[in-house]
Amino acid sequence: MRKVVLILIFLFSLNALLAQDFYRYPNVELHGDVRTKWRSAWGDFEDHCFKAEATVGCDYRTPQVWVDGKIKTATCNCRGTQFFLHKALIGYLIYSDDRIAVAIETGRNKMDGMFDSKMQFDNNFDGVHFMAIFKNASFFDLTIHGGPHIIDSANNHYGLISEAKFAGILGLPLSLKYSFTDWNITRRSLVNDNRYDYAISQVIASYDFEKFIVYGAGLYNHRDSRDNYGLYVGVITRSIRKVRDWVIDVNYQFTRPNLLSSVDNKGLRKGIEAKVIYALAEKLNLEVKAARLDKNNNNKIELQAIYSW
Repeated sequence: MRKVVLILIFLFSLNALLAQDFYRYPNVELHGDVRTKWRSAWGDFEDHCFKAEATVGCDYRTPQVWVDGKIKTATCNCRGTQFFLHKALIGYLIYSDDRIAVAIETGRNKMDGMFDSKMQFDNNFDGVHFMAIFKNASFFDLTIHGGPHIIDSANNHYGLISEAKFAGILGLPLSLKYSFTDWNITRRSLVNDNRYDYAISQVIASYDFEKFIVYGAGLYNHRDSRDNYGLYVGVITRSIRKVRDWVIDVNYQFTRPNLLSSVDNKGLRKGIEAKVIYALAEKLNLEVKAARLDKNNNNKIELQAIYSW
């Protein structure tokens, strides 16, 4: 733990140094955020938590190489402090011209920062990430990315995630995304754990109406033949651009029991989720998130203040 604390102190000190002399370090960026939140859940079970978090990151970027690192520390109800390595990766641009770009990253990243879903990608990606972007195609722009990641190297247990995004289809503000997630690309005889016996396809469609975006998704688990599907639909307003702007995201989710694994599940079994973000001041946002999980009156609410720098 002492090493992590020393790293945090070093990053904060480095941020002060860069702020004083930015032009000597044009390729280095320090960033982070501080969050305080209150989370309550009640119904079949009851849980209340006051949580404080601090995140510090450092990025180094040149036209062909980039290095990203991020560390998070958090405490909940004064039960000690935890440290997490959110990101530590190296990226390299293999080829780029006006129409095609190909790159590779290796290291750790958060799945929800790489792939899109309201229901999955709530875990770490430790592996190799390939990216290919095809611009100005005949009918759409295409982005393909993904790769293998390590789950347990001691047991030769590996997974695979890939995603393709089709944007600007036929010149319309219409986008489609298809992702495939396999939690066990190793022989099943080597990994005897049903939590990883999942291979999930997901299709997301979204249409941008300028002031708001309508989206919907369908999911299917290929490793099960019963109760193996789910969906969500929602609407979100445009992003925050100035102080006193706000964003509302409301969606309905429905999943069957055999769709998602317990190791990667951030959605609702069945219910409505709503989130409101309000820009109170420059770099300071207030966030309210509420969900009614199912017909058994299971509910949760989360209040959060976030200062980002």
